[in-house]
Amino acid sequence: MPRQTTTDAVLHPQVEERIRLWGQVVANLRRQQKITLDDLAARVGVAQQTVVRMEKGDVAVRISIWLSTFKVLGALDLLAPMPAQSLLSKVGLAQRVRKAALDDDEF
Repeated sequence: MPRQTTTDAVLHPQVEERIRLWGQVVANLRRQQKITLDDLAARVGVAQQTVVRMEKGDVAVRISIWLSTFKVLGALDLLAPMPAQSLLSKVGLAQRVRKAALDDDEF
């Protein structure tokens, strides 16, 4: 039985497509490296059915499982590279972003 998701959020088509392609890549890399479903599942620490779901592009699979699988297959840096340092820098950013105050001057 497929795992139930707790959200009814609609994913953007580009996100769905990216996850579907990740699934194809996982399947291709696993086969190229002659790794069985059971072996990959054991290395990642998940059930075999989770790997099957990933290879089908299931959007409900947790991102941590995707990243762990990429790492096991030697493709983490290729499929999910580290963010650019400029995106990680806090210089010049506010600590919090607040909603703009409403102007109460008009009656």
